[in-house]
Amino acid sequence: MVKRQYRRRQKQQQPSSQFWSQNAPRLTRVRVFGSAVVTGLMCTSLSFSHRSPHSSLEPIDSFLPVRKEQTPPQAEQAQEPAAIEYNRTKYHYTPPSQSFGGPHSSCGVTDNNNPPTYESFFALDSRYRSRDKEDKIIWQKFFASMGKRGTYVEMGAYNGMHETNSRFFDVCLGWKGLLIEANPVMFPEVPASRPQAHSMSFAPSCQQPDQTLEFHATLWTNAGVAGLAKAYEGEETVKVPCGPLQPVLEDIFAGGEAIDFFSLDVEGAEPLVLETIDFTKVQIHVMLIEVANSFCKKEDCEQRNHVREIMKKAGYQQYKGMVSGSDVFVHPNSPYQLA
Repeated sequence: MVKRQYRRRQKQQQPSSQFWSQNAPRLTRVRVFGSAVVTGLMCTSLSFSHRSPHSSLEPIDSFLPVRKEQTPPQAEQAQEPAAIEYNRTKYHYTPPSQSFGGPHSSCGVTDNNNPPTYESFFALDSRYRSRDKEDKIIWQKFFASMGKRGTYVEMGAYNGMHETNSRFFDVCLGWKGLLIEANPVMFPEVPASRPQAHSMSFAPSCQQPDQTLEFHATLWTNAGVAGLAKAYEGEETVKVPCGPLQPVLEDIFAGGEAIDFFSLDVEGAEPLVLETIDFTKVQIHVMLIEVANSFCKKEDCEQRNHVREIMKKAGYQQYKGMVSGSDVFVHPNSPYQLA
């Protein structure tokens, strides 16, 4: 993937057919913490006086949701995870503060009887949605005829707006979602810009809970785990909480609730995240995983090969070239298949 100035938000066991047949499928998207590649970026040291990408852009107030003083929906309260207090303290868990009140004005939904195409939303630039049309491609190929609200996970949420692959599913379709951003500098913007979603700040790349790791906490979109985010090798780091993703997924999507769309983009840490997921215990229908970044440019790349091995072992069908810089993986028992 070509480097860019703003960040691109940046399992092993095969699910049994019985598990998939007994649980109605749903699709969620997840995106990984730590994030994507920054192009043309020349940064020599960590400085919290650096300007956010938004500082040089036009105001985005009109695209931010109106914050309503209301409690989360009762349905969400009834399904509050058993480990919510742990997640709240360790992973800075923030529950939804606003329910879905209909498509955002930028979605272009009218009152006529024609099915919406959302072209006005897809015409927005990457400050408010995907960089390479990932959201539009995934929706059109898998979910356009879904007929119900789905679920998503995005790891590498950045500020919840810039180059996000999940915002369309949130503000236009009203899907239930989980946003994870490990960067402590950017995370406070996530619940503010995406109040309908669950949000957390931790690195889901450790097999055991209560761990920490070093993270390049810059203001840019390619911030990531020290040793993996090559753009900042040798620069100052901060410690962030680290633990497995599986317990969090089981908490947020309790009772066997499936994840329809999972977007994962964590600057080379993708295999580490996937290794913390037990695919026999959670249904994930469609996954979008970045496989080209600042240090994984050649075809024979260890991290990319590892991702594909993990997903093959989990039983997923791989689709190359559908989305720029990423692979799409679909479980064979998912109802969301390419025609």
